Amino acid sequence: MCHRYLSGSENRWLKNLRDNLDNKEAVKFYDVVNTVEDKDVIKPYIDVVYRANIKAFKEVVEMEMSPMIEILLETKKGRSWIKEQQVKAKIQARAQGKAEGETDTRNSIARNMKSGGMSNKLISQYTGLPLSKVKNLKVAKKTRETHK
Repeated sequence: MCHRYLSGSENRWLKNLRDNLDNKEAVKFYDVVNTVEDKDVIKPYIDVVYRANIKAFKEVVEMEMSPMIEILLETKKGRSWIKEQQVKAKIQARAQGKAEGETDTRNSIARNMKSGGMSNKLISQYTGLPLSKVKNLKVAKKTRETHK
């Protein structure tokens, strides 16, 4: 009995049909899929490989390998996961922007209080900023206006 093994190029489609792809193999999967002109023909294949290796594909996308997003968009689960990630990113960005705005406001108020001669301890108490941060705040030097 003669056993014939498939070459790497002959095996490129079959070797992805498993549930233990790592991140590098997920990226290579993208390269293999990109060689096909009509992706509609291989959508079922893409779906099966994606569903079997969701974790690897999500990790690749989270590592900002954006070409993988195109593959994930080929599957219903991939589309819903990407939408979920977009919503989370928007919420996180809003929260971060709000926190940064509040910090900027508190710093500005603290600078004004400091330039008005208020003690660092009181500024810290009223603004909620750490005393060490209040001590390090830079305040514009007062200039004397001379009237003639």
